[in-house]
Amino acid sequence: MADQLHRTLALVAVAMALLVAIAAAWRAWQAQPRGMASERLEAVLLIVVGVAIAGGLGMLVGGARPAESLHFFYAALALGAVPVATSLGRRASARAAALATLVGALVASVLIARLFQTG
Repeated sequence: MADQLHRTLALVAVAMALLVAIAAAWRAWQAQPRGMASERLEAVLLIVVGVAIAGGLGMLVGGARPAESLHFFYAALALGAVPVATSLGRRASARAAALATLVGALVASVLIARLFQTG
């Protein structure tokens, strides 16, 4: 049951990361600054990834172990990819900031997908 919930949250996280990437691509195309909707999407992504990580830690405490230790490393990187990218683009133009967020969201998507392989 916990394993299924953990996987479902991971799928939701991939979907959210892709939504953040699409929103960032649209902002880059239009050269629009980051707005409230983008901030909320990114916040929801962080919450979903954080809840998935918390669930995974709960499973770890309960005795479950990932197949590879890299699972922990990828989870930490996935959690930080979008905030770090957003932070790096904070002083850039609207287009460059959106492109930084786009790259961060795509990296997060790849990392979360990689988590499925190391699970």
